Amino acid sequence: VIDDYKIRRLLAVYTRGVDRGDAELVSSVYHEESSDDHGAYKGSGKAFGPYVTQALGEHTEATSHTLNQSI
Repeated sequence: VIDDYKIRRLLAVYTRGVDRGDAELVSSVYHEESSDDHGAYKGSGKAFGPYVTQALGEHTEATSHTLNQSI
């Protein structure tokens, strides 16, 4: 139950960071040694925050993530 809460919390922090264009917040959910593969981006998890917030800022007006009940 605690692990489930921690995972849901990280997802909430991640989506908040992406939707607000906050690179530091996005990067905060990744471990130092992590990697990320989002198709167009393949690299360090920590470096994904600046990458995604810059890319979205240049190509979109807004993003909106919705986290719903999955169980």
